[in-house]
Amino acid sequence: RRPQRLAGRYEARTRRLVVQARLRLLKRKVGLIGPKAIQQELRTAKLLRRVPAISTLSRILHDHGLIKKPRPSPWAYFPQPTPTTHYVLHAMDWTARYLAGGPKVFAFHTIDLQTHAIAQTLSTDKSGLTVRGHALKAWQTLGLPDGLQMDNDSAFSGGSKAPRLFGDFVRLCLALGIEPLFLPVGEPKRNGVVERLNGLWSHSFWNRRHFRSVSHVKRAGPEFAAWYEHHYYPPALNGLSPGQARRQGSRLRLTEKALRALPLELPITAGRLHFIRRVEEDGM
Repeated sequence: RRPQRLAGRYEARTRRLVVQARLRLLKRKVGLIGPKAIQQELRTAKLLRRVPAISTLSRILHDHGLIKKPRPSPWAYFPQPTPTTHYVLHAMDWTARYLAGGPKVFAFHTIDLQTHAIAQTLSTDKSGLTVRGHALKAWQTLGLPDGLQMDNDSAFSGGSKAPRLFGDFVRLCLALGIEPLFLPVGEPKRNGVVERLNGLWSHSFWNRRHFRSVSHVKRAGPEFAAWYEHHYYPPALNGLSPGQARRQGSRLRLTEKALRALPLELPITAGRLHFIRRVEEDGM
C-alpha cells in the first residue's frame, strides 16, 4: 500500500545538481558552502525551474553525508544593547591564525550592528597602535557609532594590572563621543554578531586556501571584503547584502580634519563608559 513515489520528494537529477553545486562551492577560494549558498548557486546557474527550499537542501546534504545536524544552543537571558535609527552601535573583536611555520596573523573586525557593514584590518600584532589604526579606519568608512561593543581584552580596555587606568583606546573613544560598552568577562558569546563574523572569515576565506606569507594574506584580504559586501546575505537583513543595506541609510563619518585635530597624548574627555557584568542573587 506504500506509494511508489513520494509527492514531496525531489527527483534524482535535482538531488544530483544540489550535490554538484556543493562540490563546486568547495573548490572556490572565497565564499560559503552551506544550503543558502547552494540555493544562490542554483539560481545563478538556472539549471532548475524550481529551486528547493533551505530545509530541503539541508536534508539532501544530510542524506549524502555532507553535513551533520547542528546541536541546539542553550538559551540564556542577556540585556543585549540594541541599535536603532537614533543609536548607531558597532561591535569590535579580533581573531588570530598561524601561518605554516611563520608568524601569527591577527584579523580585526568592526561591524555595524544595523547594516552589518564591516571594516577589516590584517596585522601581525594587536598593539594599541594597531587597534587605534583599525578603529580610525573603520570610523572613516562605516561612520562614527554612538556605542562600541567589545570584550575586555587589554588592547581595548588598557589592561587590569594598574588600578583606575584609562587606556589610550578608551580615551580615543571618549574624545570622539563614542561610548565603550565592555561585555561580561569570559563570555565571548555576548558579542555574537562579530564572533560569527570571525568564524565566517575563517570558513569562507582563511580555510579555503594556503597562504605563503603575511603580505599574501593582506593582498587577498579585499577579496573577502568584496564578497561579503556584495554576495553575502546575513539572515538579519532579510535578503539584503550589507552593501545594499548601507545604501538605505547614511552615517556621520570621521573626517580627515577631525582626525588631524586629535592630539597624540589624549586627555580624559567627559563621557560615559558601560561595563556589563553578571550579578549574583546577593548583589555581588
